[in-house]
This record gives sequence, C-alpha cells and structure tokens, in this order.
Amino acid sequence: MKKLLCTLTLALLLPCAVFAEGFMPKKAVSLGFQGSYFDLSGSNASVMLLLEQLNARGTYFSVAPYLSWCYKTDRCIGLKLKYSNATGGIASLDLNLPGSDMEMGVQDLQAASNSFVGELFHRSYMGLDDKNRFGLFLDLALQYQQTSSSLGKGADSRSDYTLTRMAKLAARPGLEVFVMNNVSSTVSIGIGGLYVSGSSIYQGGAVRGQKISSGARFQPDITDISMGIAVHF
Repeated sequence: MKKLLCTLTLALLLPCAVFAEGFMPKKAVSLGFQGSYFDLSGSNASVMLLLEQLNARGTYFSVAPYLSWCYKTDRCIGLKLKYSNATGGIASLDLNLPGSDMEMGVQDLQAASNSFVGELFHRSYMGLDDKNRFGLFLDLALQYQQTSSSLGKGADSRSDYTLTRMAKLAARPGLEVFVMNNVSSTVSIGIGGLYVSGSSIYQGGAVRGQKISSGARFQPDITDISMGIAVHF
C-alpha cells in the first residue's frame, strides 16, 4: 500500500505530458462534499490474540464540504471545512500474557474525540483518458485543526479532556471520475505531512499540563479516507 501511494504521488508531481490534458478546464468552479464512516467491533478482532473476552465498539465519521476554482487548466485552489467525530468504549476486557501469571482487566472505559479542520488546498489534476472521464489528483493542503479528546471511565469520562491545536502541511492523492458531464465522484486518502501541534490537558476546568511537538509523518491515515461527489460549473 505504501509503495502504491508513493508511486501515485510521484506520478502526480512529475510532468504529465504523456497523459491526457484538460481534465479540469480553466475557470471551472467545483462544489463538493466528502465523507467517511467506520464501525469497528472488538468481536471481529481475531488478530488480537492476547485479548480475551473483549467487548468493545467504536465509530468514526466525518463530513467535509469544499469549494474550488481552477486558475488554469488542471490547476485549482480551494477551501475545505471538515468535522469529524470518533467515539469508542470497552465494556470489558481481560488481558493475559502468555507464559506469565500476570492478568489485567478493564471495565467501562469510554473515549471520545471531536475535530474541526479548515484548510486551503492546491489541487493538481492528471487525466487518464482522452475523454477526460477519469483523472488522478494531488492535494497539497495547509490545514488548521482543533481536536478535543477525552478518555475515562463511566460518567466521568468527559470531565477531563485534552485540547490539541495543529497546523499542518498535508498531501492527499485521489481519483476523480465524471459520472455525468458536470457531476463527478471522488475518493482520496491522506498520506501525512509536516506538522506543528500544541496540546493542553484540562482537569476540573483548569490546565494541568501542556506539550508542544513538531515533525514529519508520511503514512496512510485511516481517518483521512474520504468518498464524495462534486458538481462543476
């Protein structure tokens, strides 16, 4: 998967004279919507051989409207807003380590996360056929993200939380297919980027700790897999 994504990204960054031109015409305006949803259940996690009597469940969804304008053929700039929510819980969990008498258990553990992202992006297209129905694209996005996350037991699970603010330069390759003359469907996945983030830990309404970090991370992001539809004018 990583090799495929790297190859796709490099192809989009290289000159594309051998491919069809004019996939997205100059001055085209696109109004789109992307979203994703995951439902994970611990009952299907057969690879977790160390976990016994696991009763867990989690969900993740995101919605992201966007608007873009092509300042030249196959080159666009745009604005995207994204909201995502993740919730999960472990009703019960027993952990047994092979060859050891050590046993651990977790009961009624709850986790939640809410995230808001605003981004400015530049999108480069590369047509794949002469009729301009299929095309690859690469988004380079400057993002600001604010995330509130909590982890705890029972009714007190959200009384303490962590607030994280992040600025990020991200890369996101994808595929766009025109299903009608002015309507297309898209699928994309984030592959990481450069980031600077600051986190504050709140307990009882007061800040109890802070952390600042920065770095580079390039790998497929399951929370940044999106499918959507766009209308072009």
